[in-house]
Amino acid sequence: MSCDSPWSLEEVRTKPLVSVETRKWMEDGVAKVEHWFLEEEHKPGIEVDEENKPMCYYRAGENQTPCAIGVLIPDEQYEAAMENWTVDQLREVMGWPGENIEEWLNNTVVQFLLDLQKAHDRSAQEGFYRDEYSGKECCNMSEFRLGLMGRLAKLRDYWGLKDPQETSV
Repeated sequence: MSCDSPWSLEEVRTKPLVSVETRKWMEDGVAKVEHWFLEEEHKPGIEVDEENKPMCYYRAGENQTPCAIGVLIPDEQYEAAMENWTVDQLREVMGWPGENIEEWLNNTVVQFLLDLQKAHDRSAQEGFYRDEYSGKECCNMSEFRLGLMGRLAKLRDYWGLKDPQETSV
């Protein structure tokens, strides 16, 4: 596995079975993330923590800039307390799929969301830098988008998701 993979060797796992409804939800989720970050060119949901390390949040900063999972949370449902929630807690509260027994036992939706989160976070952190003149935290947007595009393609391939651009041609 190449080092630019969104998953580490320890994270390689057997792909679980996914229902048609859940697969459609996953495809729609990836499409929303692509639209937000790649087409509309929004910045990633990243800030610096107390130790000056770049950290991703569901909604970061005063502008509540979303990460990949934050894009899936409707504005009217977002609460600051969600920043302390696990992906599984979010799935339950948001009513995201994963209730059929096989998907629940395999944590299918949670694993998908974690993969989506890693694709965003790793791409954002690779593009992150501190401007040496202003001291401001910045993100190299070209590097972020390129990394995210590749990771989302791998995620789509791993989960067997359709690319809407390929099916509309």
